[in-house]
Amino acid sequence: VKNTLANAQANRIEKLNAYSIWMWHLSLICLTVRPLVGMPGLMKHYDPNAQLLYVHDKKTNSRKVGRPIPVTCYWQNHFNAYRKYLTQTIELLDIKSLQAQLEREGLMLYVISHPRIKSKKDPVNLAEVVENLELQPMSADFVTNYLKETVQIYKNWPRHLTKNHLALSSDI
Repeated sequence: VKNTLANAQANRIEKLNAYSIWMWHLSLICLTVRPLVGMPGLMKHYDPNAQLLYVHDKKTNSRKVGRPIPVTCYWQNHFNAYRKYLTQTIELLDIKSLQAQLEREGLMLYVISHPRIKSKKDPVNLAEVVENLELQPMSADFVTNYLKETVQIYKNWPRHLTKNHLALSSDI
């Protein structure tokens, strides 16, 4: 991810997707949310002034409602920079459907996808695919596929690491 962001030859989509993967892991670590599609959630559930994010990421019936999660300044600063980069990238691509989708769906993390964009080892000529690009919610499957050539990690590793390190209850 770091190499893609620093690579002058990488196109804006490759850089955005690498940035999204970094924010995915940062969110897993800082927020201790589960790695569900669309994690960490919707923009409307995020209150930057109160530094709280409301999440409902548990699939079982043990918790029928979500929970507020405190947001650290570190995460908040990086998230704000990420959203600025995401918005700028979509504006630079000048694809109205992506702009409308970003506003309509309101998820916090996205990747830009095309059937030919499968991994970081498959460079794509942006001019050839620009008309068929889609915004997709960030997902563990995308991260796993993107990183599979370099590293294989368990999709929920940050949550388990944090819980074990802090000796937290398995109910959180």
